[in-house]
Amino acid sequence: MADQSPTRTALVTGGARGIGGAVCRRLAAQGRSVAIADLLVSQGEALA
Repeated sequence: MADQSPTRTALVTGGARGIGGAVCRRLAAQGRSVAIADLLVSQGEALA
C-alpha cells in the first residue's frame, strides 16, 4: 500500500476479518494507528 495520507491513523470498516483484517494488519505493520469498525465486535477486539 502506498502511503498517500499525511495522517498516521486509519479507520477500517469491516476490519474484523477477511480483506479488512488483512488491511488492518498491514497498516499496523507500517506503523499506523488503526481503528477497526465492524459488526463482529469480538473478532475486532481479538484482532486488536
